[in-house]
Amino acid sequence: MIPAEILRTGAGACLALSVIGCAGAHLAQSRLPEVPEPVEGYSALCAAKWQSPEKTWRARLAVAFLPPERIRLEVYDPAGNSRSVLIATEEGALLLDPRRRAFRSYPSATQATSDLVGIAAMPQSLARLLLGPAALQSAPECGVIASGERQTLRRCTLPGGGELRFAPGDEERAILTLPGEVLLQLAWGRGPLERSLPSWVEIHQETPSILLRLETKELRFAEPDRELFSLSAPPGFSPAGEETMP
Repeated sequence: MIPAEILRTGAGACLALSVIGCAGAHLAQSRLPEVPEPVEGYSALCAAKWQSPEKTWRARLAVAFLPPERIRLEVYDPAGNSRSVLIATEEGALLLDPRRRAFRSYPSATQATSDLVGIAAMPQSLARLLLGPAALQSAPECGVIASGERQTLRRCTLPGGGELRFAPGDEERAILTLPGEVLLQLAWGRGPLERSLPSWVEIHQETPSILLRLETKELRFAEPDRELFSLSAPPGFSPAGEETMP
């Protein structure tokens, strides 16, 4: 399944953002807030760009995150219509196709992400990467693994067994190692203050070659509606066939 196919999945109402509003609104850059401690949840609107050697696609992406492991990703077309919804929790994942009123359940959220964008990472990791290096390194899951007179290497664990390593002296780049020896290169656009949200994050996978860039346009720190993260398909939705969804 390639991202262009996501954009062909159904149209529906704006579901993912409980505090920002419909993703059909303009994507003008607003002033991004600093990251609080602790993060009790957030809702965000991003401009997404997915690129491979063969094609490129762009979309609007709404993100709702409720720590520690609940995330909802909703893709919109240029007119603001909902095209696809991915919900992931500790218990698995659910993919909704509103137009066809179809769904697919996944025991592994990693498998859902792999089918959709070709990167075998837990979608919950994305929620943390959007917060930037400073917030990541201050989390309890992050610690020093090697320290010398001038160099300190920090390692952070992410959901699904991912391990994030920051090179000494460079907090704007990192390497994310995933189960199966998959390596992802990460880069952020840093804000003016230590705990400022980054304006963007890039995720680069070498094999197969994929570049995913997310620019954060709006973000509000507040606990999203918990009902957004239900893994039960809505009434009237049916299991998807192979010809409909991945």
